[in-house]
Amino acid sequence: MSILIKPAYDTDASAYFTTAGVTSTAGRQQVSRFVTGIKDLGLYNNMVCWPLRSSQNAGTGTTAYSLGGLGTYNGTLAGTSLPSWGLNGINFLPSGSSRITASLAISQPFSVYGCLSFGALSNAGSLFSGGSSTNAQIYNFSNSAKIESAAANALVSTSSYSAEVKFFTTAYFNGSNSIIGINNSTNSGNAGLNGISSLVIGNNFNINYAGKDVEISFFMLTSNTEISSSIYSLYKTTLGQGLGLP
Repeated sequence: MSILIKPAYDTDASAYFTTAGVTSTAGRQQVSRFVTGIKDLGLYNNMVCWPLRSSQNAGTGTTAYSLGGLGTYNGTLAGTSLPSWGLNGINFLPSGSSRITASLAISQPFSVYGCLSFGALSNAGSLFSGGSSTNAQIYNFSNSAKIESAAANALVSTSSYSAEVKFFTTAYFNGSNSIIGINNSTNSGNAGLNGISSLVIGNNFNINYAGKDVEISFFMLTSNTEISSSIYSLYKTTLGQGLGLP
């Protein structure tokens, strides 16, 4: 007689499954392993994230549930053209102010992490905005592979990539400068920015940035911490499984 052993999940991950309605076995395993890894790094209580692949969150509707010990900051899918859920992330459309909003405010220093891809390199994209032109944000991803930040549009990192190929970006904001990079390769920039007054994912601060065409699989903030290179490796082997990250 065979005995079916139910997989053991992290208790905080299990609570998230109930709240977000995560039913996919693969999605649950990926989320639980990610949470366990974040706790091993000692970052869980300083972290809030939004797993945005449909199997790792609600997958339908207009709420993107948050996960992490920093607090509960569920996001709302908004815009006249709503973002759409997908297997590999939420698609933000190049029209209709497509975005996710969350009532989160945070002061620098803090770090952000995101996994994303573009439908077309000719369209600029946005990972997040902090609520104003002087607050922290990453936007103006362009076909010249620039990642720019803030009102000054400071070039902070370069990389080559192709449309619809996922990459992982990181940023640290401390009020004096920015350290931003792709796939664990970081460069310093000259855009020292303030904190976040009102979080917008997938759009920039004025909520009408033309030409967005981006799919975001994951977004995370950690307070009072610099970039941890371990998070990229952790994400690839947990929440980012199957996305083809290098």
